[in-house]
Amino acid sequence: IDLVGDKLREVFKTGDLCIRWYDAKTKLIRYLYEYEHGVRLHPPSMPPSPGGPWFRIVETRQPLVANNRVEMAKLGASVIPGTDESLSLVFVPILGSDRVLGLILTENYERENAYGEAEVRLLSTVAASMGVALENARLFDETQRLLKETEQRAAELAVINSIQEGMAAELDFQAIIDLVGDKLREVFNTGDIGIRWYDANANVLYSPYDYEHGVRLEGLPPMTPGPDSVWFKLMKSRQPIITNSPAEAAALGAITIPGTDDSLSSVRVPILGGDRVLGSIILEDFEREGAYGDSEVRLLSTVAASMGVALENARLFDETQRLLKETEQRAAELAVINSIQEGMAAELEFQAIVDLVGDKLREVFKTGDLGIRWYDLKASLIHYLYQYEHGVRLRQPSTAPTPGGPFLKMVQTRQPLVVNNRAEYAALGFITIPGTDESRSSVEVPILGSDRVLGSIDIENYERENAYGEAEVRLLTTVAASMGVALENARLFDETQRLLKETEQRNAELAIINSVQAALAAELNIQGIYDAVGDKIREIFHNTDMGIRIYDSKTNLVHFPYLYENGKRLELASTPLPEQGFGPHVLRTRETLVINERIDEATAKYGSFTLPGTQAEKSAIFVPLVAGDEARGLINLFDMEREHAFSDSDVRLLQTLANSMSVALENARLFDETQRLLKETEQRAAELAVINSIQEGMAAELDFQAIVDLVGDKLREVFKTGEIGIRWYDAKANLVHYLYEYEHGVRLTLPSAVPAPGGTWFRIIETRQPLVMNNRAEQAALGITNIPATDPAHSSVFVPILGSDRVLGTIVLEDYARENAYGESEVRLLSTVAASMGVALENARLLDETQRLFKESEQRAAELAIINSVQEGLAAQLDFRAIIDLVGDKIAEIFGTKDMSIALYDRTNNSVAMPYYLEHGERFPVDPFALGIGLTGHVIRTRAPLLINDNFMERAAQFGAKPIGDLAVTDMGKSYLGVPILKGEEAFGVIALYGERENAFGDSDVRLLQTMANSMSVALEN
Repeated sequence: IDLVGDKLREVFKTGDLCIRWYDAKTKLIRYLYEYEHGVRLHPPSMPPSPGGPWFRIVETRQPLVANNRVEMAKLGASVIPGTDESLSLVFVPILGSDRVLGLILTENYERENAYGEAEVRLLSTVAASMGVALENARLFDETQRLLKETEQRAAELAVINSIQEGMAAELDFQAIIDLVGDKLREVFNTGDIGIRWYDANANVLYSPYDYEHGVRLEGLPPMTPGPDSVWFKLMKSRQPIITNSPAEAAALGAITIPGTDDSLSSVRVPILGGDRVLGSIILEDFEREGAYGDSEVRLLSTVAASMGVALENARLFDETQRLLKETEQRAAELAVINSIQEGMAAELEFQAIVDLVGDKLREVFKTGDLGIRWYDLKASLIHYLYQYEHGVRLRQPSTAPTPGGPFLKMVQTRQPLVVNNRAEYAALGFITIPGTDESRSSVEVPILGSDRVLGSIDIENYERENAYGEAEVRLLTTVAASMGVALENARLFDETQRLLKETEQRNAELAIINSVQAALAAELNIQGIYDAVGDKIREIFHNTDMGIRIYDSKTNLVHFPYLYENGKRLELASTPLPEQGFGPHVLRTRETLVINERIDEATAKYGSFTLPGTQAEKSAIFVPLVAGDEARGLINLFDMEREHAFSDSDVRLLQTLANSMSVALENARLFDETQRLLKETEQRAAELAVINSIQEGMAAELDFQAIVDLVGDKLREVFKTGEIGIRWYDAKANLVHYLYEYEHGVRLTLPSAVPAPGGTWFRIIETRQPLVMNNRAEQAALGITNIPATDPAHSSVFVPILGSDRVLGTIVLEDYARENAYGESEVRLLSTVAASMGVALENARLLDETQRLFKESEQRAAELAIINSVQEGLAAQLDFRAIIDLVGDKIAEIFGTKDMSIALYDRTNNSVAMPYYLEHGERFPVDPFALGIGLTGHVIRTRAPLLINDNFMERAAQFGAKPIGDLAVTDMGKSYLGVPILKGEEAFGVIALYGERENAFGDSDVRLLQTMANSMSVALEN
């Protein structure tokens, strides 16, 4: 605050400037920086004036300017007592993320209209930055305060933890009381302590633990507390009671136990259990009054809180033991469940959880016949994740569930399925998995997610019928319930980790590519890159002194390309790397070195020395620039005047910058070396010029085909050829796509093709090396075949486009006029371009895929919103006709159509009724008619959607379409979409839409309408 205030007073050449902070808890404005007429003032904090400038700033979050006293009066601006009234002023808010934190105020006592846009803009910019900084500083102060409190609490917690550990090891009532009492006597170094226990039914207080003057009192009689006693006050308040003198104790109704002394001060802390007071801990002092404060009360309260649970648990333990003996089987079940749940809690890997549960259940049930299966709803497949038969693990392929079979019935009912004999198997439609035996009895329990069946656990018995009862079903159901959440979390965790790793890898790759290309695009001179990097770091660290050193391991020389000391640029000659010193230590260990104090001692420790022409610093940071497994240089920040100049955040920031720049600087160094070599070989220079040109173009593009076209056009220009191809391999489909293909200067559009077995493509995949063929004989020997409708070349070169672990595609150059057309230089240039192109194309492909998935996600979200709204309406209706009207109206609204129908098919008399028929925006009744060969008949018979988007009249006639009601075939529009309303494997109706234009409906419309038809089917059936 002082820094900003002083700087603003200097900038505005004013002695009248204020910075104020609003304390939201106390609702007071704090005057942190207040200057008037060049004199610093210290007004007390006070609430803001009602209706004054502060509340306007909070409401608008905008600056307030008053250029005369009339405007000040309108703003409700008031003068702090003891200060003067100015002629003009400006208030600028200091903003946090969600509120106004304070304000900056500057005033002019000599003239009106003193402040304009420039002053307001400058103050607003400063205030914007200041908001974050001040909030962080305030949070830091609060953190320090909490840290001190935490340290005190830590000491208390150590005592509490010690007591709790002891209680956790005990379940005997008196043993817990003795343990706590002994520990408290030790902690408070006292011989005067008591623990009381209250029997509410008998209204009796017992003294199971009592010490006075270091002697344990045994056999104290129970006490009956009166209504005015201190005990009932403790029960009513449920808060500690402290007495600082015998008079206070007497006033509260404290009674001295016969045979004991009166204390001078005491503290009573209730032992709470649930909603009642179970007892109390009493600490007494017989030598001084006022002996107990907040810390003693807090510690005793915490111990009492833990003790209440422990003692209540100990009391209940006997009862629990009795009940547990009656239910040994349930105890065994819980032990199994706990064991499984503990294992699942320690695992986040999907298959590991499945294996853990399966192994444990096989052990518990002593069976070798158990399966755990996962249901993929989207693919409608059952995956056999864990399958044992006769003690042997099976690897079963995924299968589709039998339509109407037992698994889908279980999915519908969400209840276990118990089969006791083979007759029941047959009745339920069970089918034995090929290669497995038929069991005599089994139980299958669903693994449930929040809204669906995720899979099942299945146990079978091949020797006896009626093998499974309630106990087995209960245990399996409990395990499955826990397993559902664990497996779903594991699946989501795996998916999240996979996406995270892919995203991090892509981000890291793009960051490196962008930083390198940006540096190389801006500078081709390595010294220029060092200067740009150094200037940027000095700017970030407020023009501090710094240097960049580069180490050449071949010559063992340290170069100083960038060095500032005392704000001046120094030039130092290169020197051999010394044996000792700060720099040599960092370069050899590749570890950051921070020296913030006693630099003389550090200098002696590391054998360092001051470089000729430089001065000794008082604080310094040395961060290595690591490339691969060696340090290629370092960045050095230093301060010549003060110790502790650099904070942990400075070190962390410099390390981050060094990590980001290491590769770029190393590449720049290599590029400089390359430039030297390129000057010796003009041909290599030409190659790099081409590569740089292509890489710059690729860096500016993220569109897949655009990158391919850019590279292809550039290579055609460089090689002055009209015979070139760029091809991409789709590994999943085993297809080669011809993305860019020129022959004789004409661009060809070729269909994708399967690569010939043993041909060129598979040789390139195997070797990952370029393939050069200098004549047709070599081409024939390698199995080269011409693409249909293209000519054979005399010579050619195939260069792979590589991804991290596979061949993505090839660049092909051909010559139809001469043999031996391609040598090392052409192969080298194409290989370099292909290497850069692999990353760029893969990134572009990933971007396209990400964009496509994002659009699909948005579309699915919109469809789900529509479906949810329809299903909400259906859920509220149980009337058949009302459901039809609701669905029809909703579809007409969603699709914006005036022409649609809902037809219902009665299979018994082969007739079609149209309870909902909309023509040109009006509802009409339609008489039932026999199901014919038209559009409706086609959809019902095929049970599949029918989409006609063009040539409607011609295609409708092919289906035998006839007018319905008053709607002539010519009025039926130019597009048609009909989807079946399904019940099981039969269609009992059709929803149809008629479009006024061709191509009116797309895949998303088909999907949405089919989903609504499915929802309608369920609602109508209900």
